[in-house]
Parts: sequence; C-alpha cells; structure tokens
Amino acid sequence: MYKSDLVNSPNTFGTLIKNINIFMNCSGKLHQITTHKSSDFKKVDAETDNINLNVDKLVKIHQVVNNEDFVSAQFDKIKINNANQKIKALELSRAKFLIRAFTAPRVSDFSRIEELNIKDNKIRIRTDKNKIILIILVFSNIICYLCEVK
Repeated sequence: MYKSDLVNSPNTFGTLIKNINIFMNCSGKLHQITTHKSSDFKKVDAETDNINLNVDKLVKIHQVVNNEDFVSAQFDKIKINNANQKIKALELSRAKFLIRAFTAPRVSDFSRIEELNIKDNKIRIRTDKNKIILIILVFSNIICYLCEVK
C-alpha cells in the first residue's frame, strides 16, 4: 500500500493522505471529484514511542564516567579483560548517540560514516536519499574520540 523503493512509515503515508484530503476539500469549488471523501480513503496512523531529551539530559549522558567500577556494577559477571572492551564500546556508543542527538542525520547516512569522512571538526557525507553532501559540525573532543575508539 505505501511501499516503494524508499520505505515510508504508515505515519508518513497517513500524513500524505491527510494533506490530499485537505487540498481536495479546499479546492472543492474547482472540481466535482468526491472520491477522497470515501471511507476507504482515510488517514493511516501507527503508534509511536516518543522520547524527549533536552540539552540538560544529553549533557548528563555525556558526563557519565565509564570506568571499570561502573561497568562491573552494570554487568555482573564481566571479566576484567572484557571490561576495557566494554568501556570502549560504551564510549563509542555514547559519542555516536550524542552526535545523532545534536545533529539529527538520517540513520542511513549516519551508519555509513567512517574515519575518512571526519576532518577539521566536520563530518562530511553524501546523503543516501538526496545525494547531496551533508556537513555536520561537531565538537572536536567527540570527533577525536570517534576516531580513537574505532
């Protein structure tokens, strides 16, 4: 129904249907078409989980100290050798999360970022959807950490 080469969510499709209905209703004096009033032509909705993070909450996430004590408390049976790997993984995940939270690139674009895309406190990548070059300005300490952790 709403699938194409680019898969859109039911809510995206529902918004399109809603907008078509609005345009058709507003232009009623210009045409005699009434098929948009059919019960088959209705807005589709899907329930979503909304998460609201403000800057203060993001700063708190940034300030969490990932050390052996923290990792041992969170992961009961972790061995000391694995703790350092877990710390690096947590640091990388946090850096990626914060970059995405502050800059909001598409998942398809962000997942393709590699070290060669990072230069001069900027992440440069050609977007998958529109094929334009996206430049994301990022704090240098997060970029350096992204490069180091990989």
